[in-house]
Amino acid sequence: MFNKIDSIVVAYQESYDDNKFVELYTELKQTREVLLQKLRKELPSSVSKDEIQAIYDDAIFRCAKKFDSSKKCSFVTFMSREIEDKRSMYVRAMNAEKRKSDNDAIALDAKVSPDSETSVAEMLADPLAADANDNLSCEDILTHLKTFMQSSTKNHTSGSLIAFDAVYFDTREEKHAAMRKLLGADLSTSAIHKKIKRAKLAFKEYLENN
Repeated sequence: MFNKIDSIVVAYQESYDDNKFVELYTELKQTREVLLQKLRKELPSSVSKDEIQAIYDDAIFRCAKKFDSSKKCSFVTFMSREIEDKRSMYVRAMNAEKRKSDNDAIALDAKVSPDSETSVAEMLADPLAADANDNLSCEDILTHLKTFMQSSTKNHTSGSLIAFDAVYFDTREEKHAAMRKLLGADLSTSAIHKKIKRAKLAFKEYLENN
């Protein structure tokens, strides 16, 4: 004996009528709210509301097609398992991407001069270093960075990201919040890492060509 939701799914599978899918989506309103709250609690805070909604929407769409009514499992249970699998895969993918970004990132760790112990990032973070040679090198780097930022709107944003990445923040979350505000987008941690990587690559190429 099917419950109402299972019956709607079966009817949808018979014709793949969009109206039936809308009916199913509407009928699952209470279940949707519970599952979205669960995802919000179990996913990192960097995952946006839209990304969480996308996980749910993708799951219901796939499950509505894959659900086997002959098995002793309700559609809600079937979809909940699918969402849990997607959550686990999402977290693994985020962690893998972060590791890759950390490994592949073009860190500004080069020394500002052959006889200096100070890196480019340190100079960007501290333009008033004690060593006179470091100050001179830093001034040159900052001049290039300013010129780089003035060359285009895109490079201005890239230069700002580089500066934010070098400047000290109390927490990574605080730094990423500043970057999200700069970019005007609620980006995931992985997306921010990618943008920083591309910004540093663009600046590196600029330094090599100028």
